[in-house]
Amino acid sequence: MQRKSATLLGIVVLLFLTSPANSKDTSEEFSIISYNTHGLPSFITHDDTPARLKAINPYLVKYDVVLIQENFSYPDLLTRNSNSIFFGNPSRFSFLQYILKPICGSCGSGLVVINNKIDATTLDTGHRSFGNICTGWFLDSYNCFVTKGFMFVHLLFRSGENIYVYNLHLNSGGNNLAHKVRINQLDILIRDINQRVRSENGLIIGGDFNERPEDLKWFLDSLKLKNSFEINARSQEYHKYIDNLFYRSGSRTIITPLAGGDAKEIPNLSDHRPIFSTYRVEIK
Repeated sequence: MQRKSATLLGIVVLLFLTSPANSKDTSEEFSIISYNTHGLPSFITHDDTPARLKAINPYLVKYDVVLIQENFSYPDLLTRNSNSIFFGNPSRFSFLQYILKPICGSCGSGLVVINNKIDATTLDTGHRSFGNICTGWFLDSYNCFVTKGFMFVHLLFRSGENIYVYNLHLNSGGNNLAHKVRINQLDILIRDINQRVRSENGLIIGGDFNERPEDLKWFLDSLKLKNSFEINARSQEYHKYIDNLFYRSGSRTIITPLAGGDAKEIPNLSDHRPIFSTYRVEIK
């Protein structure tokens, strides 16, 4: 009888220790969406920009981390129903920005990062502009009217995973000068990451690169980044896009992409398609 009781007690203890409530979860899953929303005045976009942005908003709240580009003229329409909202750099101009306000709102970077994940604490956030490193006032996509740049959030997950997420918007244009400007802008980003992100931290970089992945090999190699969409059997489809999500694991925080690509549940509400990726992060 005593032997049976001891055996039963051992089974109860084992079940207790291995139950989900008492096992230490060392991994998390979260989703990211990156979306250039074309948030310029209607007389430039030739459509009803406020209506488009209002239609986009309900889709954004479904993702844990949201990276927005071109949030210029109606900044509040995309951020309603969200809590942790962070904006990118302001305009580099002083007086001129007030003249340009009807065209591009704040005329800053147009970048926003939203952290919708309740159990991911934002430890730090910051931004940096590319200053006057741009091409085009009137003939090449009007890059220099705004002040493009990048921003980051530093996230700490419940299980201890530690990740930097960067959002950027690079110079547009298809000529050689525009391409060289993008290289210079990425050099600024590389220096910031090398100074800020420690080797044990995970890293995710998303946004509008205005370059296809095959033209960014030098950038990926320099930061040891991988394409989040390579796990997708249809990944070749995304080589035609200039919006990207790249990642790398740290020595302590491991990032594994689980799914990703075009956020097909979102209809065509911009001149860009939204892209997403779902990741598993865990402590090594």
